[in-house]
Amino acid sequence: DRVIELYPDYAMAWAGRGVLKARKGSFDDARSDARRALALDATPGIVYQVSGIYARCAADSPADRAQALKLLGRALRDGFGLNLVDRDPEWAGLRTDEEYLRVVEAARTLGAQ
Repeated sequence: DRVIELYPDYAMAWAGRGVLKARKGSFDDARSDARRALALDATPGIVYQVSGIYARCAADSPADRAQALKLLGRALRDGFGLNLVDRDPEWAGLRTDEEYLRVVEAARTLGAQ
């Protein structure tokens, strides 16, 4: 909260706080922080971080699952996160999801070419 207070345009602070809120189950607040982070910065690192927020929020809303996978695919396509996603705790709840597996496998295949 303090970092955001001091640096309100720092997208990673919004994304980081969103992850923490999602982990605590404050899904509406987490989604709000996710939207703010993306509005400030849509670079692959932020997109990846925000995808994790939505992955956590998927426990609350099926629409968040789709948003998480969309953002993950975007981040991976743009070259960020393939080395992180297998051990990222935000994705633990979706790691056996068929669409998640397809997105990650596609990124691996494209990365190998």
